[in-house]
Amino acid sequence: MTQLQIVDDFLTEDQIFDIRSNSFLSENLEVDSTGTYSWDEIKIFHPIIDFASKYFDLSDCVLYEIWQQNNTRPGGWHQDKDEVLWKQGIHKYPLCTSVYYMDVNIVYGGNLFLEDGSVIEPKTNRLVLFAPEIEHFVQPYSGTRHSIIINPWDRFLASSK
Repeated sequence: MTQLQIVDDFLTEDQIFDIRSNSFLSENLEVDSTGTYSWDEIKIFHPIIDFASKYFDLSDCVLYEIWQQNNTRPGGWHQDKDEVLWKQGIHKYPLCTSVYYMDVNIVYGGNLFLEDGSVIEPKTNRLVLFAPEIEHFVQPYSGTRHSIIINPWDRFLASSK
């Protein structure tokens, strides 16, 4: 069984307001773009990371990779990984994966499937944490689905430059 945590009604109304009113998502993360940030740069996401640290050892974390999927989804089964090193045949993974569902209004589909057969329905204000190296897939869907993904890393990511 995959190391998996699912928490509904995760953030308080004030915390959700802070994320919505903060310019971080609009200024730093275009749809499907990825950025790497230090602890101090991502204060609005500290509750997510603090919770993740209860289930995963984040003591060696040096940066956080963050992106959002706002009515988009990755294509096919995949693992969160250092993409540059992967192309060189080197497999490096984050300390864990966290998916926070900011806004969800799905007509059908949109479930998150994990390689062990777990199926997670996206719901507004739901947090999903799972272990590194886990293959996962987002089912095609109709409706709206805005998720924020945070991967803590114990190393700096390779550069494609």
